[in-house]
Amino acid sequence: MKRVCALLVALGLAASAAIPSAFASDKFANKGQIEVGGMIGFSNSTRVTAGSTGESVSTLDLSPFVGYFLIDQLELGLNLPLTSTSSTKSSSTDYRIILSPAWNFKIDNSTVTPALAALIGYGSTNSGGSSASGPSYGARGTVKILVAPQSILHVGVEYLLNTRNPSGYSGGRNGNNLVDFEAGFTIVFN
Repeated sequence: MKRVCALLVALGLAASAAIPSAFASDKFANKGQIEVGGMIGFSNSTRVTAGSTGESVSTLDLSPFVGYFLIDQLELGLNLPLTSTSSTKSSSTDYRIILSPAWNFKIDNSTVTPALAALIGYGSTNSGGSSASGPSYGARGTVKILVAPQSILHVGVEYLLNTRNPSGYSGGRNGNNLVDFEAGFTIVFN
């Protein structure tokens, strides 16, 4: 995944250097624009112990996104991440609904727009007939690279604290702390 992100960053930076300033950031992050897109990921991992191959685990990540610019540079986004994990012994599904208000930093005559977002939402995990749910919150830093008119490559990092407590649970927090290096693509509508 790190190699894919590094490759996408390199390609995006190379492409942004070659794109004329007609596609510059003054065409993006403007009041009334809508940004639609997302990210997709897949991984498969097989455990090996003492030379013997063990169970294989597959994970599919889908994260659709829609954002609306309330004013120039201020975007209110909605992320709907879904993670499905399966193996020969078990499977689980985790979904979240995340509001992501973001400030997009315009750089004059540039095809690159850095952005910072707060993340707050709610999610649930279902596994083997049991479920757990709770709030999710964190932050995301993204570099948005205009690669063609109205087409944006996103490369960023996200930290998300996910609470997943069973119904009626009164103990300490259960869940995970997620650090995610991500790449995605969106289209902007005026």
